[in-house]
Amino acid sequence: LFLKEINNIYIYLYIYIYIIIYKKMNFPDHVLFNINVAVVAMILRKRYGYEFERDDDSKCE
Repeated sequence: LFLKEINNIYIYLYIYIYIIIYKKMNFPDHVLFNINVAVVAMILRKRYGYEFERDDDSKCE
């Protein structure tokens, strides 16, 4: 029950921050999209244990 409440807090916090950003700061759409993707990835990782691969800059030649 406690972990479920924490997950709900993440969702409400995300919605609150998204509304503030959308209303007060006119970010381009691609920036808001990146924020959405990052938050969804965080929720999936925390709630369901998904792991996402990251591009390693040191491998770029």
